[in-house]
Amino acid sequence: QRQETGAFVRKFIAYVPQGNTLFSGTVRENLQMGREDASEEELWAALKLASGENFVRSLPEGLDTVIGERGHGLSEGQAQRIAIARAFLRRAPFLILDEATSALDEATEVAVLQGLRALEPRPTCLLITHRKGVLKYCDRELCIREGSVTEECSTTTICTA
Repeated sequence: QRQETGAFVRKFIAYVPQGNTLFSGTVRENLQMGREDASEEELWAALKLASGENFVRSLPEGLDTVIGERGHGLSEGQAQRIAIARAFLRRAPFLILDEATSALDEATEVAVLQGLRALEPRPTCLLITHRKGVLKYCDRELCIREGSVTEECSTTTICTA
């Protein structure tokens, strides 16, 4: 029953951790782990929202370029964008991004966050970050210290913690 519960919960949650979560195979195969039945058009749309379309198009075989375990052959930022695109493809109602843009430069991070806001249907999103610039894309900010919420702020104020 625990396994059934886990599978049930996974239908509703997409999660992108800070660490690289790509597998040995093609870019396409890694993306389709988000949704096996995604069309090529949907793969490219997710990559565009995750600011990954241009670099994937420049790869020798595009979507069919083989990458190694943990994205070997890609930069950490490129691997993160593929992982984010995979999560976008899931269309899960709840999305957790846990330092998922940590390897991206500021301009690319902004593009990814704008892509997140353009998702349809728009998921409830939990962004875990240390970067203050991310906050303008959030509706609320929670500061957590030692496992407890210490402060909650709206989009018009920044927590002091």
